[in-house]
Amino acid sequence: MKHRTHICGVLTAIASLSFLISRAETPAPPPGFQALFNGEDLSGWRAIDSNRTTGSKSTETQPDPQHWTVENAVLVGDGQGPNLRTVEE
Repeated sequence: MKHRTHICGVLTAIASLSFLISRAETPAPPPGFQALFNGEDLSGWRAIDSNRTTGSKSTETQPDPQHWTVENAVLVGDGQGPNLRTVEE
């Protein structure tokens, strides 16, 4: 009977913890600041040609998923593609 009570207690603790984790919200930036990355996708970001010369106009495109991805809420680049910049200044 002790073993069964212990298992029920552990299962209750796991259920409570998973509920709290699922309700965790993305932290908001401090007042006066704007979040640059939503932690989910590459919206709000553009790829730019890092090889452009000074004074020339840069070409901006959608980030190539071959070079840029989101993994566990982190922007990940393979180091082979263009740099990223935010859409908004």
